[in-house]
Amino acid sequence: MMVTDALLVPTQLNYLVKNWTKFPEGYFATLKHVLTGAAPLTAATYEAVRRLLPDVRLRNSYGMSESGFALTVHSPDAHLLTNCETVGRVNPGMQIVVIDENGVPLGANQLGEICMKGDQVTPGYVNNSRENERLFTGHSYLRSGDIGYYDDNHYFYIIGRIKEMIIVDGVNIALAELERLLTGHKSVVNAAVIAVSDDGHGEVPMAFVTVVEGSDVTEQELVAYVDGQVNEHKKLRGGLRIVDKFPTTPSGKIKKPQLLAIK
Repeated sequence: MMVTDALLVPTQLNYLVKNWTKFPEGYFATLKHVLTGAAPLTAATYEAVRRLLPDVRLRNSYGMSESGFALTVHSPDAHLLTNCETVGRVNPGMQIVVIDENGVPLGANQLGEICMKGDQVTPGYVNNSRENERLFTGHSYLRSGDIGYYDDNHYFYIIGRIKEMIIVDGVNIALAELERLLTGHKSVVNAAVIAVSDDGHGEVPMAFVTVVEGSDVTEQELVAYVDGQVNEHKKLRGGLRIVDKFPTTPSGKIKKPQLLAIK
């Protein structure tokens, strides 16, 4: 069977890149299009895929179960864009606004919660009026729970989940930023960062990573790699653990509540 199109999460692309030499020559010769989703695509992974698979059109997208499928996606020729971390523009028939904590719509380049409306968006959850009241804005936009923004050309960017913003010494920290930094390391295949309680700082980030098979990188080296590139509030004060694999959902998302239970 010849595969020409693939829908992959960034974690799978990162695994492909960092285990490239394990695949036979010509293994991906028939592949023409790759659509990514479920998580932001890092610049490092994007650039590596472009180098290893120069003839493949790589497109990023954004959506959620409640939206039916993709809310945004790159246009077919947008793989040539130099800014690869965007998830594209809004699909026809959809509307997206970015709002602040008071529900006020924001303009370009302002960070807030992504909210959506359209025929394919769910009208709500069955027999759950309380959750529906929380989920929808006063203008019937569905709250995504994702933090992001759009630029002057109406390309959207996803920063992370609202629930994955932590406060360290009064400063808001996006855990996804640290995850992207870790997956930029040559030995790291995937990364997940969570908040753990800390007597001195309230809560601090702790990282879990999987690494390339055969890698001799240490946990201490990876902590130093991150801490050397971030300010004091973003340092991995909670430490870092190298694990064999992550607990994941069928769609490939990491089950973060289960990470501390990994032995």
